[in-house]
Amino acid sequence: MSDKGIKSGSARERRSFACDTSSLILLHRVNLLETTTAAYRLLVTPNVLAELKRGGFPADHRLFEQATISRRPKETAPAIPGLSSTDAEVIALYHSARADAVLSDDGALLRYCRRSGLPHYCALSLLSLLVADKGLSPRAAENAFSTLIMYGRYSSTVIDQGREMLRRAVQKLDLE
Repeated sequence: MSDKGIKSGSARERRSFACDTSSLILLHRVNLLETTTAAYRLLVTPNVLAELKRGGFPADHRLFEQATISRRPKETAPAIPGLSSTDAEVIALYHSARADAVLSDDGALLRYCRRSGLPHYCALSLLSLLVADKGLSPRAAENAFSTLIMYGRYSSTVIDQGREMLRRAVQKLDLE
């Protein structure tokens, strides 16, 4: 979880995230997928989009198609020890699309990002960025935080880090 990788309030086009399946499903589950899509570009590989469409309801499939931008990485994703081929594609997409960060709730993918120095967020830490960018009110973020910790598989350390990131984002907003 990193709040250093992306600076909020930049004047350039909307930030983009190379996303895996896990965070998108969680954001959908807590009714934040559309809010996130309004604030950021959510890039996925065709394989991630296919994973999102397995099971579920046709209305969910359409929502995921509308919420994401499906792109193939420019180069074939190399095998990365400890990551699935789909996760390796997310990393390749991050690089080829020059995304601002990786969005994932998959522990192996997040550990890889941390070791590699790639900016990364999980759904929980993304809330602080949404607040900082004024895409989500502090109150809505607090409610979403509580709901996400019920659905996600977060360690107490990740929960504490996410809570602190959200606290700092709200505090900074209050100072503006």
